[in-house]
Amino acid sequence: PWAQPLMEVRAYFGEKVALYFAWLAFYGYYLIYPALFCAAVYAYDSAKDVDDEEEGVHVEQFLVAGFLVAWSAYYKESWDIESQYCAVRWGTLRFEAEEADRPQFEGDPAEPRRVSPITNQSETYYPESKRTRTRIVSLAFVTLSIAALVTLIAVIFWLQYFFTYILGGTFWGGVGSCMSGVQALLIQVASSIYGSVAVARNDAENYRTQTAYENNLIIKKFAFEVFNNYTALVITAFFKGTYFKCDGGFSGDAGNCLGDLEELLAVIFITRYALALIGAFSRPINDLIAYCTPSCLGAEEELPGEDDDDVENDQEEGPPAEAPRFESELKLEEYEGMFDDYAEI
Repeated sequence: PWAQPLMEVRAYFGEKVALYFAWLAFYGYYLIYPALFCAAVYAYDSAKDVDDEEEGVHVEQFLVAGFLVAWSAYYKESWDIESQYCAVRWGTLRFEAEEADRPQFEGDPAEPRRVSPITNQSETYYPESKRTRTRIVSLAFVTLSIAALVTLIAVIFWLQYFFTYILGGTFWGGVGSCMSGVQALLIQVASSIYGSVAVARNDAENYRTQTAYENNLIIKKFAFEVFNNYTALVITAFFKGTYFKCDGGFSGDAGNCLGDLEELLAVIFITRYALALIGAFSRPINDLIAYCTPSCLGAEEELPGEDDDDVENDQEEGPPAEAPRFESELKLEEYEGMFDDYAEI
């Protein structure tokens, strides 16, 4: 992580992509410290045969908690210094003061342009009062989306309890066990649907600069993703035993909600990585299928004698010219920015 070609990445992809890789390398490097410390604590517990579930004070747990708090503060301060170094080196320090308007920024239909009272130059104008009204509608949308999500998650927990303990039996018990998979799929589906609508709402607010646009999009998505990713886990850990019933998950220890939490976490991670693998290999698989499919299935019938003419023309013209690089790059998938990459981490 400490030997990345960041300057080359910046020259080709821009500062945003280069800063992402700089942060990713910095974060990976600083994770070495808690990994070594926790490994040492684990080795000590194994050597002393310490039981973590035994009642009493466990000094090593307090040490780990204190170390992680101190490490997180040290990591944040160190990254602030590193990011400032990158900004100075790349000439992007305090660029917001001179940031240009977004190409998608549109002026007010009633008064699209006016003379700025600050610079005395003609500029695209959009009244803040209209943007405020649009932001109120977006706030209502975010609030209703979160409320609907929490309600749906609670309904899934109730269905799990209903199938497992009220209907009972082998079949309905198996259906109840599948509810963890439904929770995991709900996280992915809700994130995808809400993300598209959040982008549309953010576009409607018509921000002048890209920085303002991205900051408000982050707020919308972060507010929803917190509830989307952690509501089911919080209910399982703190409320499932009170309002529903814990079956112990993989451990099978009835009443042990931590076992249910471990099972739900495992299902969520497996589902997320499985969908990521499907998305990563879907295009190569489609290309392989297209390559292995006989061309005669989609080719038009050729008239007699055309093959001979084509062979003669190929021999006269020589080897085919290599396609320009931009043509191959045009066939690549569209890259929508760094937002989803940051959100995954």
